[in-house]
Amino acid sequence: MSRSRLFVALFVATGLLSLPFTAAAAGEAAQDSTYFIMESQGASLGWMSVQKTMLEDGTARYHGSGVLQSTINVRWELDLTGDLTRLLCIRSVVTTPEQESSTITTFKEGGGEPEMKVKTKDYDYSPKTEKVHASAVFVGRMLAVALAPLSDRLAGEDPKTLDINLHATNGPAALGLRVEGKPNSRVTVRGEEMPVRTFLLTVTHPEDPEPTEVLLYQRPDGTFFGLESGGMTMFATGGTDAPPEATYFSNNLSFAGGDSTLAATLTTPPPAEAAPDPAAAVLMLSGPARVTRHGNDTGFAFFAHLAQGLAESGVVSLRYDRRSDEGAGPEFMSLLVADALAALEALRARPEVDPAKVLLLGHGAGAMVLGEVAAQAEAAGAPVAGLVYLAGVTVTGSELHAAVPQPADAPWLESFLAYDPRAALQEVRLPMLLLYGALDAEVPLDNATGLKTFMNEAGHMSVSYTPGKSLNHYLQKAETGAVEEYADLEPACAKGIVKRVASFAGYCTR
Repeated sequence: MSRSRLFVALFVATGLLSLPFTAAAAGEAAQDSTYFIMESQGASLGWMSVQKTMLEDGTARYHGSGVLQSTINVRWELDLTGDLTRLLCIRSVVTTPEQESSTITTFKEGGGEPEMKVKTKDYDYSPKTEKVHASAVFVGRMLAVALAPLSDRLAGEDPKTLDINLHATNGPAALGLRVEGKPNSRVTVRGEEMPVRTFLLTVTHPEDPEPTEVLLYQRPDGTFFGLESGGMTMFATGGTDAPPEATYFSNNLSFAGGDSTLAATLTTPPPAEAAPDPAAAVLMLSGPARVTRHGNDTGFAFFAHLAQGLAESGVVSLRYDRRSDEGAGPEFMSLLVADALAALEALRARPEVDPAKVLLLGHGAGAMVLGEVAAQAEAAGAPVAGLVYLAGVTVTGSELHAAVPQPADAPWLESFLAYDPRAALQEVRLPMLLLYGALDAEVPLDNATGLKTFMNEAGHMSVSYTPGKSLNHYLQKAETGAVEEYADLEPACAKGIVKRVASFAGYCTR
């Protein structure tokens, strides 16, 4: 089932908020809010809060708010009958940097077509809706509030024997919903293993060939703990206060890189109460073999992990998907340089970033272009503040290929073999940080010692080099450093690595 249909309820329109919200009726005590952290492929999507209130008329109200991708603010209310068997009303408000919108959907007691109204600054209209059953379950986009009442309904059920079909809706569309109980299991959330009751939700719509599956998790006492679907996870933080884990926010965006439009993720510290000063920032560069911006080709989302740690230290970062190598020719490495310059321009244009305090960071073959990008940025009158090499390649592609063979059928190989990363570095006079692992099986350690010697002989002494005795290519604690070992390691850099990068950013931009 397509996510556009399943999740249309939240983002059905944009416009001006004119809908009053009442969190609780007078004299009614609401339950404490539970906060949920959302992530996808190692990147933060934001946070949500959920609160349940029993109103004086016996109605159950689930309500809350949240921030998605650092720029989208949402608020909602979901009213049901006190026994949680029938939907009464859904109200949602979405605020983006451009505008605000509000949507209200009311359900008829006997079923039929819900009444849906959308208000924006420019128009007020009622979209067409499908007929839904009076006892439909609401399933909306990334809303913990959507599945909280269903979880409460399932709290008394035995997951070992439950297998039922329910009616569901995303607001305008009628859906099917199968709920199957699964054996009790355990999930790992931020390094801690939690016992959970598990239910598999299979959501269908006649027009969609593929169903959407959602794993709903409860604590052993039956309280709602979180969910997992399509690579997105959302788990309760374990407390009723605003989550301390919410120390960074990620915003997906895109920019034009030559003839390509490249997807990117900007990760920032959370917005301050007062207007914060623009921060230092790091642009992360990956090599021609890397496909996703998160760096999770080994199961460890390396760049996403770095971005989170940098944000927790007050440093903004941008990472992006590299261009397609389809039909790549001898100019491919030069195209990667052009893309990096476009990304650098996009990063500097962000209001969260001080354009004079931007560093370049390269991992593996991504570090090969640091010198050329820095040199061209300086020639354009917008120099960067420093260079960070994380297990970076500092020799020609052919030299690395002789030591560690690259894929022989890679379209980018011809350009890679001919590229010399040292050519542009001779004139670069920037602070440089070199962090390498002695157990690196993909980039030999002499890449670091060779670069330091090369720069020192050129009269550049501001090069800091630190080898990690037991670290691999991803700067993880390792036993052998072999590629086959990656899957067994903790998905995190060795202690102090990210802090070292953040400290270096502070040193370069003070």
